[in-house]
Amino acid sequence: MDSSSMYKEHILELWKHPENYGKLEGANQERHGFNQGCGDDITIQLIEKDGVIADVRFSGKGCALCMASASMATERIKGMKKEAVLELGSKDILDLLEIDVHPARLKCILLPLETIQKALREEN
Repeated sequence: MDSSSMYKEHILELWKHPENYGKLEGANQERHGFNQGCGDDITIQLIEKDGVIADVRFSGKGCALCMASASMATERIKGMKKEAVLELGSKDILDLLEIDVHPARLKCILLPLETIQKALREEN
């Protein structure tokens, strides 16, 4: 099996069994995100304590790329400082996924990160 096939398998596995999926009790930040082009529809909930992401979860429906991205992004930001999360960009998410992505699918992949960052920018 070549590395491209392994990564595709990993994406499909995260789509079927995403990490950090479900409601987060005690969340103090929440944001909904929607990608009209693909129909991805997710909600990010997180707990921020003293400027650090203590926990994060997501719920909703989406394509395999969106769900895998949400799973990996939420895992990546746990324990990170809010400022560091706000500085993450598309390259960081693409590096996590380790696949080549058609430009038309970038919105699917970036929706989770953009939704996380919008949640962190909101004042509660």
